Amino acid sequence: MLNFQKLTGTDENIIHIGNNTKVSAECSLEFKAFHNGSGGKNNTVKIGENCNIRALKISIQGTDNTIEIDSNCNLNGAINIGIIGTGRKVKIGKNCTINGMFLNCRDQDIYIGDDCLLSNEIKIRSSDAHKIFDSETKTQINLPHSPVVIGNHVWIGQGVFIGKNASIADGCVVGTRSVVTKKITEPNCIIGGIGKILRTGIYWEK
Repeated sequence: MLNFQKLTGTDENIIHIGNNTKVSAECSLEFKAFHNGSGGKNNTVKIGENCNIRALKISIQGTDNTIEIDSNCNLNGAINIGIIGTGRKVKIGKNCTINGMFLNCRDQDIYIGDDCLLSNEIKIRSSDAHKIFDSETKTQINLPHSPVVIGNHVWIGQGVFIGKNASIADGCVVGTRSVVTKKITEPNCIIGGIGKILRTGIYWEK
């Protein structure tokens, strides 16, 4: 059921909602051009089958961008997904539960694997948005160089921040208020503090 409360800029963009998916009237979807008037077209939003979507706000500013939410997902709380740019992608895998998230995709893509559980007040960013330069060389020093990747069956606790270039391996648990801004390649571990591995060789169940 397509039931967005606010639906703007849909001309020249694609929206696909799978069978048996419910989108509540609290949700909104907006396609926007850049400030110079260009862009705002050839974007795609795809939500798979058997999803329940509540209080989701999507904003896409640019061209040729994609947001894909796979089948059997439950997006329950206040969730904001934004893309700024050209050719960017946000992918949320199947069987995910998300209870509250601010996600900003800019300069690099963001991928969330299958069977993930995300608590609330989570922030995920693939860019710092503002540029920082070396004062002598004038070279930008905070360019993102790789997408944000969250593996399969990852549990992310309340208030976690995940920044540019970060990745989290399959089966991990990220503790409340943790910060991850690097690549965690060890699977099945507990992560706490500022990207610190606290314990390995664990598994968890929903």
